Amino acid sequence: AFWLLEGYFVRTLGMHRVYNSAFMNMLRDEENAKYRSYLKKTIEFDPDILKRYVNFMSNPDERTAIDQFGTGDKCFGVATLLATLPGLPMFAHGQVEGYTERYGMEYKQAKMDEWPNEALIARHMHEIAPLLKRRRIFAESANFVLYDFWTGYGTVDENVFAYSNRNGSERSIVLYNNSYGSTHGTIHISAASMDKASGELRQRSLAEGLDIGWDESLIFRYRDHAKGLEYLRRATDIHRYGLTVDLRGYQYGVLLDWKDLRSTAEQPWDQLCDSLAGAGVHSLDHALSLLRLRPLHEALEHALQPAALRVLAELGRELLKEAQLNTPVSGEPLKETTGADKQQPMPREGMARVQLSAREQTRLGGWLQSVDNFAWRAAEILRVDSAEEFVREFREELVPLAGAALRLPLLERRFSTVWPGTVRMLLPNWEPGASVERTWAPVLSWLLLRSLPGPPGPEQIFDQLQLREVLGAIFSTGGLEGEDAWRAAARVRVLLAYFDQPLETLAYSRRFWDDSDVRWLTGVNESGGKTYFNKEATDELLAWMALPSLLKAAQSSDADEELRPV
Repeated sequence: AFWLLEGYFVRTLGMHRVYNSAFMNMLRDEENAKYRSYLKKTIEFDPDILKRYVNFMSNPDERTAIDQFGTGDKCFGVATLLATLPGLPMFAHGQVEGYTERYGMEYKQAKMDEWPNEALIARHMHEIAPLLKRRRIFAESANFVLYDFWTGYGTVDENVFAYSNRNGSERSIVLYNNSYGSTHGTIHISAASMDKASGELRQRSLAEGLDIGWDESLIFRYRDHAKGLEYLRRATDIHRYGLTVDLRGYQYGVLLDWKDLRSTAEQPWDQLCDSLAGAGVHSLDHALSLLRLRPLHEALEHALQPAALRVLAELGRELLKEAQLNTPVSGEPLKETTGADKQQPMPREGMARVQLSAREQTRLGGWLQSVDNFAWRAAEILRVDSAEEFVREFREELVPLAGAALRLPLLERRFSTVWPGTVRMLLPNWEPGASVERTWAPVLSWLLLRSLPGPPGPEQIFDQLQLREVLGAIFSTGGLEGEDAWRAAARVRVLLAYFDQPLETLAYSRRFWDDSDVRWLTGVNESGGKTYFNKEATDELLAWMALPSLLKAAQSSDADEELRPV
């Protein structure tokens, strides 16, 4: 069929299948209003005619699909319509492979030596093939509903094709903007179509088209096939307002996998729906677990806020000054050391005590309350038998470690050589230019998580409480930029997993080097059958792994025994 005679072939001649040349020509030339009018007239007469059409982007008598539609978003947007409209989708020879030679009926063989476009094939397999495998949702016309896309200016954007369809309980919404410009609008009320039962034209709402009942407690989840994101929407909102979306030029969306949900105490979908406010996420189940963990994550964020870190760092500096001023050298008080003086070992009297002093506990009162709140939240999530016992054990474990951490800068002065630069980048110190937030936040994160009573172990608690993302966000606000924040979070997890193993043994452990976080942090890679790692990154990780030994030395009453090189 050609010259828009498809309707004549179907209605008058009674053909079962007919080429729909309007699909190719009008979508290629972006005569979108004409093609929407063409669809409207068809469904006004008989929606079943849509099933007779063979939609195509090219055939042996036409220019190739890649010539007419290119290889970008427009090509895949029109291919999405091809795969989701009622009727028969037809792909031309070489369309998926991206061949540029036009094949006529008279050709015995190809005249051009072409190779498949692997990137184009991969995108077809990822975006179009899954839709073709679910043609049962799109192929019929009984539940096909075409919508007008109303903009905020009270006009219909004729460049947007929007329709829904369903097969039993399976629902779908397809939207495609066949123009270069971006748009924003709502689908709510359909175009008129023939109701074959009554013989009259009727319009349907989006809720009616999707067969969604009115229920205040009903929430729907669905997935955008194009973006790979999941969404939540209340049934009553679909009834009242329809669906509002943004579409950039040549962007399409296919909303699939609709499932109805009801909120419970264990699964508060209503709270998640309200908190997302229409935004999409990669996994709703993951987002729901984060919602349940939000009080815990907020408590951890409060315990690691910059103000608390500065108080801890200032106490460490005061301890260092006191040790220097109270230590006699040749009858004179020791002044604050700078430059080469800092390499002189500090006397044992300046070493750490196991517990925080009364003055230190007073100064850290606010911080200790915040970490107790974190422990209470953890006890709720982990569902321990006795929350009071859990928090008490947590405080007993944390306080000595915190006291030792305060004295890490003092411990450094007892070494006969200056700590390497990699250590100074990771552990608390008072060198010029050292950032309190960059050094103290990861150390305190490990102290807090290390102090949580088990079982399970600290590493399992880290994963169960989904702390990687929240630590990455906390470290980002503390001055770590980009990937550095995620690397710091990964180092915390690695140290939780291996803190109880000697460093000299750990460095040669197969289990350690098979850990995915360790391999990422050290830049492990394979080439030519050999395994390589980044020396500087490995030095940095091993320096971080020395933290438990340093804290143990800082707590010891016999420091000289503990300060042997590792």
